Amino acid sequence: GTQRYLGFNLGADTAAGGLTTSYVTYATLTAVSRGGLVVVDCSGMAINANSGATRTISYRVQCDGVTVGTAVTAIDVPYVSSGQNPFTTFVETFSSTPLFGSHIWTLQVLASANTSVTLRRPKLKVTEISA
Repeated sequence: GTQRYLGFNLGADTAAGGLTTSYVTYATLTAVSRGGLVVVDCSGMAINANSGATRTISYRVQCDGVTVGTAVTAIDVPYVSSGQNPFTTFVETFSSTPLFGSHIWTLQVLASANTSVTLRRPKLKVTEISA
C-alpha cells in the first residue's frame, strides 16, 4: 500500500522531576484520516532526577481519548548517583484503523513517583497506510 504522512509533533519537556503518577499528555497531533491503517510512532527520553532510587515510567498513545493497543508499563529509569544518571530511551509503534475524519492522537506518560523523573523530547509521528 501507499503511505500518507499525517504529521509530527515534538512535545514539551518537563521541568526537572516533572513527571507525575498520573498520565499526562506531552505530545498531541490532530490529523485527518481517510479510514486506513494508521501507524503511530512515539519516542522520548526519561532521566531519574536524583531521586535516590530506581523509578519506572509507563506510556501510552491515545486516539480521541481511547488507548491504542496496550500501554507500555514499568520501564526502569535507574538511579546511579547524584548527577550521573543515564537517559532511558523509549521507542514504540502503535497502530489502529480509525474512521474517516479528524482525530487527535496523544502521547501520555507517567512515573512511579512524583518529582522523580524528567521527560525529554517526547515525539509523535502519524502515518496512514492505504491498500
